[in-house]
Amino acid sequence: MKENRFRWFRKYHSRMIVCLDDFIRTGNHESLHKARVAAKHLGAIQWMLKKEFPKSKIDKIFAPLKALYKSTGAHRDQDNFYRWVMHQRIKPGKKFLLPKPKPIQKSVGRVFREQLADFNKIPGKVFPLLKKWKPKQTKKLLANTRKKVSGFQQHPLAKWHNERKKIKYLIYLHEFAGAKPKDFPVKKLNNLQDILGQWNDRRIFHRKINASKNIAKTNQQKLLGKLNKQTAALEKKIKGVKI
Repeated sequence: MKENRFRWFRKYHSRMIVCLDDFIRTGNHESLHKARVAAKHLGAIQWMLKKEFPKSKIDKIFAPLKALYKSTGAHRDQDNFYRWVMHQRIKPGKKFLLPKPKPIQKSVGRVFREQLADFNKIPGKVFPLLKKWKPKQTKKLLANTRKKVSGFQQHPLAKWHNERKKIKYLIYLHEFAGAKPKDFPVKKLNNLQDILGQWNDRRIFHRKINASKNIAKTNQQKLLGKLNKQTAALEKKIKGVKI
Protein backbone atom coordinates (compact mmCIF):
# COMPACT_ATOMS: atom_id res chain seq x y z
CA MET A 1 0.00 0.00 0.00
CA LYS A 2 2.84 2.37 0.86
CA GLU A 3 4.55 1.76 -2.48
CA ASN A 4 1.35 2.74 -4.28
CA ARG A 5 1.28 6.17 -2.67
CA PHE A 6 4.95 6.79 -3.57
CA ARG A 7 4.36 5.54 -7.12
CA TRP A 8 1.36 7.87 -7.50
CA PHE A 9 3.36 10.87 -6.31
CA ARG A 10 6.37 10.02 -8.52
CA LYS A 11 4.10 9.64 -11.56
CA TYR A 12 2.70 13.17 -11.35
CA HIS A 13 5.97 14.70 -10.22
CA SER A 14 7.79 13.16 -13.22
CA ARG A 15 5.00 14.17 -15.59
CA MET A 16 5.22 17.77 -14.39
CA ILE A 17 9.00 17.90 -14.97
CA VAL A 18 8.85 16.21 -18.41
CA CYS A 19 5.97 18.36 -19.67
CA LEU A 20 7.58 21.58 -18.42
CA ASP A 21 10.79 20.67 -20.20
CA ASP A 22 8.88 19.91 -23.43
CA PHE A 23 7.04 23.25 -23.29
CA ILE A 24 10.26 25.18 -22.78
CA ARG A 25 11.90 23.40 -25.73
CA THR A 26 8.96 23.32 -28.17
CA GLY A 27 6.39 25.89 -26.99
CA ASN A 28 3.72 23.15 -27.04
CA HIS A 29 0.76 24.60 -25.11
CA GLU A 30 -0.66 21.14 -24.45
CA SER A 31 2.53 20.26 -22.57
CA LEU A 32 2.13 23.37 -20.42
CA HIS A 33 -1.46 22.38 -19.65
CA LYS A 34 -0.38 18.84 -18.67
CA ALA A 35 2.38 20.23 -16.46
CA ARG A 36 -0.12 22.45 -14.63
CA VAL A 37 -2.59 19.58 -14.17
CA ALA A 38 0.18 17.33 -12.80
CA ALA A 39 1.24 20.12 -10.42
CA LYS A 40 -2.35 20.40 -9.18
CA HIS A 41 -2.36 16.69 -8.36
CA LEU A 42 0.70 17.34 -6.21
CA GLY A 43 -1.09 20.38 -4.78
CA ALA A 44 -3.82 18.06 -3.51
CA ILE A 45 -1.18 16.20 -1.50
CA GLN A 46 0.07 19.54 -0.18
CA TRP A 47 -3.46 20.36 0.98
CA MET A 48 -3.88 16.93 2.59
CA LEU A 49 -0.53 17.02 4.40
CA LYS A 50 -1.25 20.50 5.78
CA LYS A 51 -4.43 19.08 7.31
CA GLU A 52 -2.71 16.01 8.73
CA PHE A 53 0.62 17.56 9.77
CA PRO A 54 -0.16 21.22 10.58
CA LYS A 55 3.18 21.79 12.31
CA SER A 56 5.27 20.71 9.30
CA LYS A 57 6.53 23.34 6.83
CA ILE A 58 4.45 21.95 3.97
CA ASP A 59 4.07 25.20 2.01
CA LYS A 60 7.84 25.68 1.97
CA ILE A 61 8.32 22.19 0.49
CA PHE A 62 5.81 22.89 -2.27
CA ALA A 63 6.90 26.51 -2.91
CA PRO A 64 8.16 25.70 -6.47
CA LEU A 65 4.59 24.80 -7.46
CA LYS A 66 3.44 28.29 -6.46
CA ALA A 67 6.18 29.78 -8.65
CA LEU A 68 4.99 27.62 -11.55
CA TYR A 69 1.36 28.73 -11.16
CA LYS A 70 2.43 32.37 -10.95
CA SER A 71 4.63 32.22 -14.06
CA THR A 72 2.01 30.46 -16.23
CA GLY A 73 -1.43 31.51 -14.93
CA ALA A 74 -1.79 34.83 -16.76
CA HIS A 75 -0.59 33.26 -20.01
CA ARG A 76 -3.10 30.42 -19.68
CA ASP A 77 -5.93 32.95 -19.15
CA GLN A 78 -4.85 35.05 -22.14
CA ASP A 79 -4.53 32.04 -24.43
CA ASN A 80 -7.99 30.76 -23.43
CA PHE A 81 -9.46 34.24 -23.93
CA TYR A 82 -8.04 34.55 -27.41
CA ARG A 83 -9.34 31.13 -28.44
CA TRP A 84 -12.78 31.92 -27.04
CA VAL A 85 -12.98 35.24 -28.93
CA MET A 86 -11.95 33.56 -32.20
CA HIS A 87 -14.60 30.87 -31.68
CA GLN A 88 -17.36 33.50 -31.43
CA ARG A 89 -16.84 34.45 -35.09
CA ILE A 90 -16.85 38.15 -34.29
CA LYS A 91 -13.92 40.09 -35.65
CA PRO A 92 -12.45 41.85 -32.62
CA GLY A 93 -10.27 44.28 -34.59
CA LYS A 94 -6.87 44.32 -36.27
CA LYS A 95 -4.98 45.06 -33.04
CA PHE A 96 -6.28 41.94 -31.29
CA LEU A 97 -3.39 39.53 -31.75
CA LEU A 98 -2.52 36.10 -30.38
CA PRO A 99 0.06 36.50 -27.61
CA LYS A 100 3.41 35.18 -28.77
CA PRO A 101 4.61 32.04 -26.94
CA LYS A 102 8.30 33.00 -26.72
CA PRO A 103 8.05 35.42 -23.76
CA ILE A 104 6.17 32.86 -21.65
CA GLN A 105 8.60 30.10 -22.65
CA LYS A 106 11.43 32.32 -21.50
CA SER A 107 9.66 33.15 -18.23
CA VAL A 108 8.78 29.53 -17.44
CA GLY A 109 12.26 28.44 -18.50
CA ARG A 110 13.83 30.90 -16.07
CA VAL A 111 11.64 29.70 -13.17
CA PHE A 112 12.24 26.07 -14.13
CA ARG A 113 16.03 26.45 -14.28
CA GLU A 114 16.20 28.51 -11.08
CA GLN A 115 14.09 26.05 -9.10
CA LEU A 116 14.85 22.73 -10.81
CA ALA A 117 16.85 21.57 -7.78
CA ASP A 118 13.91 22.48 -5.52
CA PHE A 119 11.44 20.70 -7.85
CA ASN A 120 13.58 17.55 -7.64
CA LYS A 121 13.82 17.74 -3.85
CA ILE A 122 10.04 17.66 -3.34
CA PRO A 123 9.63 13.83 -3.33
CA GLY A 124 12.48 13.32 -0.86
CA LYS A 125 10.90 15.80 1.56
CA VAL A 126 7.35 14.51 1.09
CA PHE A 127 7.95 10.76 1.28
CA PRO A 128 8.81 10.72 5.03
CA LEU A 129 5.43 12.36 5.65
CA LEU A 130 3.65 9.95 3.32
CA LYS A 131 5.13 7.07 5.33
CA LYS A 132 3.19 8.40 8.31
CA TRP A 133 0.04 8.89 6.25
CA LYS A 134 -2.96 6.92 7.46
CA PRO A 135 -5.70 6.03 4.96
CA LYS A 136 -8.35 6.43 7.66
CA GLN A 137 -7.38 10.09 8.14
CA THR A 138 -7.74 10.81 4.44
CA LYS A 139 -11.02 8.93 4.27
CA LYS A 140 -12.33 11.19 7.03
CA LEU A 141 -10.94 14.30 5.27
CA LEU A 142 -12.65 13.28 2.01
CA ALA A 143 -15.97 12.71 3.77
CA ASN A 144 -15.83 16.04 5.63
CA THR A 145 -14.79 17.98 2.52
CA ARG A 146 -17.48 16.40 0.38
CA LYS A 147 -20.03 17.37 3.02
CA LYS A 148 -18.78 20.97 3.06
CA VAL A 149 -18.90 21.41 -0.74
CA SER A 150 -22.23 19.59 -1.18
CA GLY A 151 -24.22 22.81 -0.96
CA PHE A 152 -21.64 25.24 -2.32
CA GLN A 153 -24.14 26.59 -4.89
CA GLN A 154 -25.72 28.52 -2.03
CA HIS A 155 -22.44 30.34 -1.36
CA PRO A 156 -21.66 33.72 -2.97
CA LEU A 157 -20.45 33.40 -6.58
CA ALA A 158 -17.07 34.85 -5.57
CA LYS A 159 -16.40 31.68 -3.55
CA TRP A 160 -17.26 29.20 -6.29
CA HIS A 161 -13.72 29.09 -7.69
CA ASN A 162 -12.29 28.08 -4.30
CA GLU A 163 -14.95 25.39 -4.01
CA ARG A 164 -13.81 24.06 -7.38
CA LYS A 165 -10.31 23.62 -5.96
CA LYS A 166 -11.72 21.53 -3.12
CA ILE A 167 -13.69 19.41 -5.60
CA LYS A 168 -10.47 18.79 -7.55
CA TYR A 169 -8.72 17.80 -4.34
CA LEU A 170 -11.53 15.33 -3.65
CA ILE A 171 -11.05 13.72 -7.06
CA TYR A 172 -7.25 13.59 -6.89
CA LEU A 173 -7.09 12.34 -3.30
CA HIS A 174 -9.70 9.68 -4.02
CA GLU A 175 -7.37 8.44 -6.75
CA PHE A 176 -4.31 8.76 -4.50
CA ALA A 177 -5.95 6.75 -1.72
CA GLY A 178 -6.77 3.97 -4.20
CA ALA A 179 -10.38 4.03 -3.07
CA LYS A 180 -13.06 2.33 -5.11
CA PRO A 181 -15.69 4.54 -6.78
CA LYS A 182 -18.44 3.02 -4.62
CA ASP A 183 -20.54 5.80 -3.08
CA PHE A 184 -18.17 8.39 -4.55
CA PRO A 185 -19.46 10.20 -7.68
CA VAL A 186 -16.14 10.61 -9.51
CA LYS A 187 -17.71 11.22 -12.94
CA LYS A 188 -20.20 13.72 -11.56
CA LEU A 189 -17.49 15.61 -9.68
CA ASN A 190 -15.25 15.67 -12.75
CA ASN A 191 -18.09 17.03 -14.85
CA LEU A 192 -18.92 19.63 -12.19
CA GLN A 193 -15.35 20.90 -11.83
CA ASP A 194 -15.11 21.14 -15.63
CA ILE A 195 -18.28 23.27 -15.81
CA LEU A 196 -17.02 25.40 -12.93
CA GLY A 197 -13.78 25.90 -14.86
CA GLN A 198 -15.68 27.11 -17.93
CA TRP A 199 -17.75 29.42 -15.73
CA ASN A 200 -14.68 30.91 -14.05
CA ASP A 201 -12.99 31.40 -17.44
CA ARG A 202 -15.95 33.47 -18.58
CA ARG A 203 -15.71 35.69 -15.51
CA ILE A 204 -12.08 36.32 -16.47
CA PHE A 205 -13.08 36.95 -20.11
CA HIS A 206 -15.64 39.52 -18.93
CA ARG A 207 -12.91 41.52 -17.18
CA LYS A 208 -10.61 41.24 -20.18
CA ILE A 209 -13.25 42.47 -22.65
CA ASN A 210 -14.09 45.47 -20.47
CA ALA A 211 -10.41 46.30 -20.02
CA SER A 212 -9.36 45.75 -23.65
CA LYS A 213 -8.55 48.73 -25.87
CA ASN A 214 -8.00 46.50 -28.89
CA ILE A 215 -11.63 45.47 -29.43
CA ALA A 216 -13.98 47.72 -31.40
CA LYS A 217 -16.79 49.04 -29.17
CA THR A 218 -19.59 47.46 -31.26
CA ASN A 219 -17.88 44.09 -31.22
CA GLN A 220 -17.17 44.50 -27.53
CA GLN A 221 -20.91 44.73 -26.84
CA LYS A 222 -21.59 41.68 -29.04
CA LEU A 223 -18.97 39.67 -27.21
CA LEU A 224 -20.32 40.71 -23.81
CA GLY A 225 -23.83 39.72 -24.91
CA LYS A 226 -22.69 36.22 -25.89
CA LEU A 227 -20.57 35.94 -22.79
CA ASN A 228 -23.44 36.85 -20.44
CA LYS A 229 -25.70 34.23 -22.03
CA GLN A 230 -23.04 31.54 -21.72
CA THR A 231 -22.27 32.48 -18.12
CA ALA A 232 -25.96 32.35 -17.15
CA ALA A 233 -26.37 28.94 -18.82
CA LEU A 234 -23.34 27.56 -16.96
CA GLU A 235 -24.59 28.93 -13.62
CA LYS A 236 -27.92 27.17 -14.21
CA LYS A 237 -26.10 23.89 -14.91
CA ILE A 238 -23.96 24.24 -11.81
CA LYS A 239 -26.93 24.96 -9.55
CA GLY A 240 -28.68 21.84 -10.87
CA VAL A 241 -25.89 19.45 -9.79
CA LYS A 242 -26.19 17.62 -6.49
CA ILE A 243 -23.16 15.97 -4.92
